[in-house]
Formats: sequence, structure tokens, C-alpha cells
Amino acid sequence: MEDSKKPIKVAVTYRVCQHWRVPIFARLSRHPRIQLTVLHGSSVPNTKVTNGDNLDDISHVEHWTIKKSGVQWVCHPLIWVTLLRMRPDVILSEGGSNFFTNFFVLAYAMLTRTPVVWWTLGELQGKRQLSLPSRIFRAMMQWQERRASVYLGYSSVALRYFQRMGYPDERCFRAVNCVDTERVFADIESRQSSVAALREQIGITDQTTTILFVGALVRSKKIDRLLHAYRSLRDEYPDARLVIVGDGPDRSRLQQLAAEQAIAEQTLFAGQVVEQVSDYFEIADVFVLPGLGGLAVSEALAHGLPVLCGLGDGCEVDLVRNGESGFRISSNDDEVVVSALVEKLKTLLGQPATLAIMKENARNVILKEHNVDTYTANVVDAIGYAATGTRELPLPTIQSFDAD
Repeated sequence: MEDSKKPIKVAVTYRVCQHWRVPIFARLSRHPRIQLTVLHGSSVPNTKVTNGDNLDDISHVEHWTIKKSGVQWVCHPLIWVTLLRMRPDVILSEGGSNFFTNFFVLAYAMLTRTPVVWWTLGELQGKRQLSLPSRIFRAMMQWQERRASVYLGYSSVALRYFQRMGYPDERCFRAVNCVDTERVFADIESRQSSVAALREQIGITDQTTTILFVGALVRSKKIDRLLHAYRSLRDEYPDARLVIVGDGPDRSRLQQLAAEQAIAEQTLFAGQVVEQVSDYFEIADVFVLPGLGGLAVSEALAHGLPVLCGLGDGCEVDLVRNGESGFRISSNDDEVVVSALVEKLKTLLGQPATLAIMKENARNVILKEHNVDTYTANVVDAIGYAATGTRELPLPTIQSFDAD
């Protein structure tokens, strides 16, 4: 067994070091049990696979990357050289998203008997692998997965997947995916004057109810569902506004759709906002995530916003309690999701008392259950188990999957 007083040397292998992961890696780096270095590649043009510009707070090594503009799949074939020099005690590996690089990572791990923590969402809900290439890819990824020592999932969805795959419970951990909630609370306290200025700038009054989306404007986010739902609400709730924060290749199509639906004047496309994004959460009343996503859910809840969401990366199962902190919609059918969004938005817009209660419940989910402290504690526990064979936290309980 490893000396419990000696920090565990951890190599994190990621495609890139995204800006929203940096605060988590920084917190892990400050943990007394962890000595952490992030091994990553260079940014990929025209994708979300980009490094943050705030990497000074972490130890990291950027590797030569095989990549193609507009394609999210990359490979760092020389990562094994850094691993050989570093000799980590544990490798914390980005799961299937880093598929090609993981062959090199796992080869090193198998040759040196270095334990690997496989950090993954498990599998996307509602997505069936029907084509032969998809099934082959899935089989190869599961081959990689089975070479890991420990399984660290984003959510209860991942835990259920681990059970189905037959991985032993004691080797399975859950760290519910979330943003740096400590930073979110600090931003809320420090930015009240800028929030007031933003409300005035975009015409938000005390009578306005604001529906918010924050994320990349890509087709997988299914933002057109939200636009159609908002169009169905506009006549009945003329004081409701829709604010869409983010940018991406789907922006022009969505703006055209808003114009066709005659909701362009009531819909604000704010563009990409990073440093001041808290202001937009603060002016909102309800957050909607109609397609894939996950991290924005925790950010919305931390700002006291009930969340309406479809099938995401799985963390919504742990964070969004139906009728308490929001509503989850289990269907992946566009018409069903739009109809459910309209119904649930009417419930919140038409019942201010219910909305107020759900706002309080939303914030309490973060304050009391899932936040950056619980997140990092579970990641550290998984790393510690990989290094020593001992876990300090109890086995997680799988959250109910019941949804509307």
C-alpha cells in the first residue's frame, strides 16, 4: 500500500484543457493528497475542443496533436513519452472522448501496471448504436474501458451503465458533473451592479419573465425545440422573454428560425459570454436545456433557476428533481419535448408561488448536495482507491430515473 502521507502523482489525460475544467483541475492540484499534471493537446479550430486561456494555475503539458479543423476526434501519439518521464502513480483518463489517445495511454498503463481511473459519462441516454461502424466503435471503446482499474462516472446514469457492464461496485465512483460552484456564488455576490445594468440594457423589467439558454449553438443542443416552445407561449405570456447565450455554427439558422416564427424581437441572441455569464443567469427566471449538455445545469441551479431539460449527459438525473428543482423530459422526440416544454413553462410562468419555491429548491440542490466540494471529494476518492485500494466515502446511491 502506498504511503498515505505521500501525495499521489496523477497524470490527467485529456484531449484539451477546456476553460470550464481548469477550476476543477486547480482545486485537485491544491488537494494535499494529490500532485496533478494535465497532459493535453492543442486546440482544434472550428470546434468546442479548445484549451482555456487560464492555465496558469495548473501544471500541464501540451502535446503535438493529430487533428483536423471541424473534427472533435484527436490523437496525441507521443503522450506515452511524457508518461514514461513522469511515472505517475495513477492516470485519470478522459473516457471515450479521447478514444485514439487512450490506446497509447492504456498501452503505457498495461506495460507499467499503472492504475487507470476511467472518467466517463458512460453512455448517452436514448442513443442506440444501430450502424455497423457505431457498433464496432462501441466494442473497441468497451475494450479500452475494461482495461481500467477504477470507473468514475458523471452521474447516476453512468453508475447504472457500470452495473450493466458488470464492473464491481467497489470500483465504481460518481462525481456529479458541475461547474466551480464556489466561483458562481462569489460572482453572484460581486456582480449585483452589473446585473442591474444588464437588466436596463436589454429591457428586463419587474414584469418580465426571462427564459434562458446558455451553451454552444450546435444542432445537438436542439435549441430549435426551445424556439418552437417559446412561440407557443408568446401570445399567452407577452411579458416572457427568451435569452440565448452562446455562439456556434448553428447561430444563423436559429436566428432565421426565430424570424420565421415571428419571435425575433422577443428573442435575444447574446453571443458567447464567459466572464460575465453570471449576469445572464441572474436576470433569468427559468433555465431550459432542450438537448445535450450538462454543466450548465449546475450553474443554473446555483443561481436559483429551475431547470427544464431533455436527455443530457446524465447529471440532470442527479440534479433536477421533477416538480422540485425543475422538470426532466425523458423523450427524445422533438414534438413530445416541445409539448412538454410548453406545459412545464406554463406551470412556472402561470404560478409565481410555485416558481418561487422551485427557485429556492434549485439553489439548495447545490448548497446541500452536489457542488464543487462534493465533486472534487469524489474524484479524489476514486484516485485514492486506484492508488491504495481504500475508499473513504460510502458507495453512492443511484438516483431515481423517473421523469415526465
